[in-house]
Amino acid sequence: MFEVAFSQDSTLVAGQDSVVSAKKQKNKTKNSGLDKPVTYSSQDSIVFNISGSSVQTYGDGKVKYENIDLESQYIELNVQKREVFAKGMVDDSTQEVVGSPIYKDASETFDADSMRYNFDTKKGLAFGIYTKQDEAYLHGGRTKILNNEEIHIKNGKYTTCEEKDPHFYVNMTKGKVIVDDKIVFGPAWVVVDEIPIPFVIPFGYFPITKGRANGIIIPTVGEETAKGYYFRNGGFYFGLGEYVDIKLLADVYSLGSWRSTVSSNYKVRYRFNGNFSVTYASLVTNEIRQAPTFNVKWVHSQTQKSPYSPNFSANVNYGSAGYTKQNTYSTSEYLNNQISSNIYFSKKFAGTPLAFSASLSHSQNNIDSTISLTLPQLRLTASSFAPFKRRHPVGKERFYEKINVSYTGEMQNKLVNAKLDSNFYRKETLELFQSGINHSVPVTMSFKLFKYITISPSFNYQERWYTTKLQKEWDDDYMIATAQDTIIGGVRVDTVGGFNRVYNYSFAVGASTKIYGMYRFRSSVLKAVRHVVTPSISYSLTPDFSAEKYGYYGTYQKNSEGDFAQYSYFEKGIYGVPSAQKQSSISFSLGNNVEAKVRNKLDTITGTKKIKLIESLSINGSYNFAADSLKMSLINVSGYSTILNRLTVRYSATFDPYAIGEKSTSNGRTQVRVNNYMIDKFGSLWRKTQDQWATSLSYTFGPIKDKNETTNIPVDEYYSYFDVPWSLSLSYSLSIPRKYYYDYNNELDSVSNNVIQTISANGKISLTKNWNIAFSTGWDFQQKGISYTTLNIYRDLHCWDMSMTWVPFGDRQRWEFTLKIKASMLSDIKIDMKSSSEYF
Repeated sequence: MFEVAFSQDSTLVAGQDSVVSAKKQKNKTKNSGLDKPVTYSSQDSIVFNISGSSVQTYGDGKVKYENIDLESQYIELNVQKREVFAKGMVDDSTQEVVGSPIYKDASETFDADSMRYNFDTKKGLAFGIYTKQDEAYLHGGRTKILNNEEIHIKNGKYTTCEEKDPHFYVNMTKGKVIVDDKIVFGPAWVVVDEIPIPFVIPFGYFPITKGRANGIIIPTVGEETAKGYYFRNGGFYFGLGEYVDIKLLADVYSLGSWRSTVSSNYKVRYRFNGNFSVTYASLVTNEIRQAPTFNVKWVHSQTQKSPYSPNFSANVNYGSAGYTKQNTYSTSEYLNNQISSNIYFSKKFAGTPLAFSASLSHSQNNIDSTISLTLPQLRLTASSFAPFKRRHPVGKERFYEKINVSYTGEMQNKLVNAKLDSNFYRKETLELFQSGINHSVPVTMSFKLFKYITISPSFNYQERWYTTKLQKEWDDDYMIATAQDTIIGGVRVDTVGGFNRVYNYSFAVGASTKIYGMYRFRSSVLKAVRHVVTPSISYSLTPDFSAEKYGYYGTYQKNSEGDFAQYSYFEKGIYGVPSAQKQSSISFSLGNNVEAKVRNKLDTITGTKKIKLIESLSINGSYNFAADSLKMSLINVSGYSTILNRLTVRYSATFDPYAIGEKSTSNGRTQVRVNNYMIDKFGSLWRKTQDQWATSLSYTFGPIKDKNETTNIPVDEYYSYFDVPWSLSLSYSLSIPRKYYYDYNNELDSVSNNVIQTISANGKISLTKNWNIAFSTGWDFQQKGISYTTLNIYRDLHCWDMSMTWVPFGDRQRWEFTLKIKASMLSDIKIDMKSSSEYF
């Protein structure tokens, strides 16, 4: 490594270890043109001129001056002229030029065929440069470098293709690059695959500002049958510093419709990020302007530094009824009839079992225009803890130390299934909200009896706080208006304000165990079958809270004949009301699991594998001692199995132990359950009331891609990859629900069958690394036709993308073709063609 300082009378002394230091040269003259050192090195050889006026390096030479680095196969350093010349050299074996100059400074890096640079004037001249500017690449013929701030180019090429021979480029006769600002050019034209497009661009510029930049967003031009010709998604972009931006977009249609959108992205690294948008639209249909619609979207996520730091997130999608159907251009959004929102905050308190959360939520049905809101829901929980557990236990654990207590406190203000129309945004809507506070305190414990039986006693306490209650009474003068007439006399329902404490409690104790059975076979294939039975029984006791001492229930006259009925003052309470019936019941459950152990030649250790024959088969029911009749509940049977890890079979059935009888009503005789067991009257344990068989099969054919591999093809559900040359997913589901009807003699009269089945197919194929095709289709058994079908074709053209979407059938039949540049900065250069019939 050699270090040289240039001055007015500097000389370079050649020698094996010659070093001319900058410090010594500086002492010789005060009028030095360059008072900072120039260092140079070479991997091959360095040749010094006898007069000491120049140095030549061969083989990976390097020169450094201030913040300028120059690397080249051949470098000539002229001391007197204070300049450096660099070029590549011809390789003797390949006869190709190698080691072309690479120039680097604080802001620029480019390759060149050859270049010359003056350290005094800080100007340079290069030929055949190649450099990257933001997302684009710049090729230059004869190029001047001025003060490391400007680059003047003659016969240059501007492209987003990284190849040295680009597939397309803007051919500039002359241009100027202002570092980190813009590229300004004179007459130019576009060349695609070496074919010039006969259209001259008089002048232009490309912004290359690093970071956010303001600019115009070019709209998409097209036509829709319902809205006419359009300019879509045109507007302005503003980069407001490092953390936030704003985008203003507008759609204008020739038949009068329009839409405007304000959106923003924001991000603070290691803290939070998100995006927000507000859209307002006005649609004209059949020359009639419809009511304006709007949509608000907000997505926010926060980086949680620890489990105890506050967490805030939001996912909001709220809008007018009908907005999505009228304005979306996304197939998935168009087919989705339900939109929802959720804003959530949570905080755990370190060193305590306490946790707090607050949320706002909304759910909106786009078919019937109903909406449900929760504004807000607050929750305070205390996870299970043992209040009697000794801090420093000595000896055996006492039974009371196994008692665990938890707490959940919740407050809600909720609106359910309100009509989202012009009357929704009025003060009267607030009166439809239901609110209340609920406290729940479960106390549990568990211990073993005789080692194998688990005993689990529990006590549950629930308390509700309501600020209103209902009062019902008969009013002979109360008028009820109907569509046909006005009725005099009816039940008046009044809402009375005030604080109301509504509590209930219950006690339960359960016992459960597991019984294992194993049967071994001498077969060489089937080794054994294991059966696991899980019986459980529990007893629960709940008082009758309709008693007068509680004050939760009352009676009212329900008709003019003087008949009375019971009702609860809090029947519209958001957390319900305590039960009006005493419960003293025993519940039972019997679970089953059956597995087989078979030979497995692939397992060289055990030689066997397990196969689940019945994954679950359960039978459950209950008996209420406190009921005055029909003490036995329905018997429910359910189970499922998975065959060959693909086919899932589910079964459920309901059995009634009581017989059917007759009851006279104003409409005639009708069937009812009577307090007579089937086994007593007809000799059978029960009668089946309904059952259902259901099965589903889903299988994907094709090779599996290594998840660690990466690809440059855009990630999209419609496109496959050459690493997975093809895949085909088939899914089929079948459900057969049946209901059983009996005559008055409890003999089977008829069975209603209803077959519900669906089938769908999704496929992807990569013809080559660049050609990808995907499709999605199915069969609608109800409509007896092909369901929504799409065909998507994608072609990677290196620096271009070509895609086509085709919907060949149905109401949304259409096609779209797009050919565009991949780089976002030139994304407006594209061919976008669509069918004239769009049903968005």
